[in-house]
Amino acid sequence: MKSCYIIGFIIFLTAAAAPGCDRGDTGNPSVPGLIGLSTSKAVALADGKDAVIVSAYVWRAGYTVGPEGHISGEPVMDGTKVSFSVDSGVLSASTATTTNGLASVTLTHTRITDAANLTVLVSGSAGAVIAERFVKFINQPASVDVFIGIRQSIKRNLSSLEFVLRSGAGATFDNITQPIAPVGFVEGPLVEGYFDINTRSTTIRLRSVDGLNIFRSRIIKAGNLVSAIPAAPPPPPIIKATFAVAADAGLPAFSIDATAPITATDSNGNSISPPVTDADLYVSVTYDTELGETNRPVDAVDFLPNEHDR
Repeated sequence: MKSCYIIGFIIFLTAAAAPGCDRGDTGNPSVPGLIGLSTSKAVALADGKDAVIVSAYVWRAGYTVGPEGHISGEPVMDGTKVSFSVDSGVLSASTATTTNGLASVTLTHTRITDAANLTVLVSGSAGAVIAERFVKFINQPASVDVFIGIRQSIKRNLSSLEFVLRSGAGATFDNITQPIAPVGFVEGPLVEGYFDINTRSTTIRLRSVDGLNIFRSRIIKAGNLVSAIPAAPPPPPIIKATFAVAADAGLPAFSIDATAPITATDSNGNSISPPVTDADLYVSVTYDTELGETNRPVDAVDFLPNEHDR
């Protein structure tokens, strides 16, 4: 086994000799040294059809772990067997073999009868190494809270913002019975939302004479939204909207419309520069059938190495 090196003291290290400890003998490509699991989504519909892709990446023995947990190493040889198991649900196969270190199966779950949702434990193993991950399955939602936030990259004198939220089929918002209103604080920006059922889009406007403080948790609740495939929220959201979900809609997706103009001005009415784009905003959701369950966490969708790490 090779020694561990600290880059601060071994100044002659090359880029190939990344900091970290070598794990095992690099000479045998058939010996798994580490396995990581990733899922295509963290939340899926329990209808027997909404499939979650479960992917395992297997490094051969001899991988290294850098100071921030960065893993470098070579994949095991093609054809290495990976075994998959779950404590509930149906896998497309119990085993798969690797190609360039990667092996994948799919996971589905039928409707949950004794609860609104269920968190499933997924396991993957190769040789003596094993990894686990959680995936949440939920029954058909009737509504969903949609959160919209501004990423921390916008550090400007922002006093007004207008953008369009695009919603999938089956998502509806009632402009009259469910108006947007501030929640959790007395003072706050003026918020308006107008849903167009023909284009399945909601034009959202925020205005405040005192400016929009994006570094505080300004949460605004709108009326009726439906579901979407969730993403983990970065900074605190500034808008919360609740859409209604049709009984056969599944999990409609939501996104900021990149083709619609985004208007952002400062307290003097001047356009913000550089301009705000859809990349400066994020969307995440919470389904009504996602609530009130489980003691298990739901993992983020990550862990597979970047291409340059393989």
